[in-house]
Amino acid sequence: MKFDFPKVFQQLSSEQRVFWEYYKECVLNIEKLYTVSTSISPNITDFLLINTKNAYRVLNSWNVMDKNNSFKLVMLEYKSYQDFASVTGGSRHYYYDPYLIGMLNTFEDFGHVLIRPETFADKIIEIFNGIETDFAGHRKFNNMIYVISDNKEKTLVDLKNSFLDFFIQFPKLEVEFLNKKCVFRLEKAIDFAETEMLCKIGMKLDAMFKLHKTTH
Repeated sequence: MKFDFPKVFQQLSSEQRVFWEYYKECVLNIEKLYTVSTSISPNITDFLLINTKNAYRVLNSWNVMDKNNSFKLVMLEYKSYQDFASVTGGSRHYYYDPYLIGMLNTFEDFGHVLIRPETFADKIIEIFNGIETDFAGHRKFNNMIYVISDNKEKTLVDLKNSFLDFFIQFPKLEVEFLNKKCVFRLEKAIDFAETEMLCKIGMKLDAMFKLHKTTH
């Protein structure tokens, strides 16, 4: 299993290098639970979830497998900066922050759908615009999860009860469907628990998409 550090690793502060060594250990740890191999970087440029932060690049990509299911685990590197002022002039410090996302095939076209935790701002917007997709008989899901799509009627049909019940178990999970692909992520930066949780979610989603395919 290959792990690439940022190209500027030696230029990072000692504190940042310690963090990156920790991120590496978090990812390597999943080899104790799954079969992991280095993978070709996927094309994720069209996903809104990926483009909601600063400019990114794909740093690492792996195939994660168990006996029956698999998904692609991707490490993104986001570059940001902070300006500092002093009596001798200003300076700019750059930061390279990693995030993990999962990606897999949905086998069918779910349209373009975004699923994420609902915020107070979403509730206010809904009052005026009514753009959210709500699911009849799933009040708990509707109160917790925010769903928008390019085809509301199709989404109401495609997202079966099993999907809704699954998403409720992970209230911080963000998911996007596009072009028979699915990307998903958790809100926190990388740690041991989040990395393992993301892998569990990926395996379960792959199993659910396969089941959905065989019943249609």
